[in-house]
Amino acid sequence: MIVGGDRVSLERTKRNPYSKEQLQDMYGLAKMLLETGHFRRADSVVSGLISVAPDFSHGWLASAVVAIALGRVERARDHARQALRAQGDMAEAMLVLIVSSLTLGDYATAGTFLGELRDLIEAGVVSDPNTIRLFRMQMVRYNQEFDT
Repeated sequence: MIVGGDRVSLERTKRNPYSKEQLQDMYGLAKMLLETGHFRRADSVVSGLISVAPDFSHGWLASAVVAIALGRVERARDHARQALRAQGDMAEAMLVLIVSSLTLGDYATAGTFLGELRDLIEAGVVSDPNTIRLFRMQMVRYNQEFDT
């Protein structure tokens, strides 16, 4: 679910002493830890990453995914929102927000972001088949809540 690069500028600041390349390396490490199931280690890496680069949308996304894996659904939702603040059209963050909102019974938020993501898919902005498949699965899940 997590993808490469980030569109947000990651220039060095007093708060962020790391270069863009160093941040990408930290993100790559977190991504590798996530993919190999080392969620607690990934959590440590992404916590450090977002503390020094709070505008790095993929850091927030990785943290949201870690939170889902660790059963911290409210944290996942909060961190997905942070990812969207940094990059408003991030489909993966919308999906984490949708999944966590449905899990928490927040159907209004889930419905809003399902609609936004549907619009991005229909406009051709989002074309990744895995993203579209997960979107469709969440639409079914959302609709089942209202069919019962």
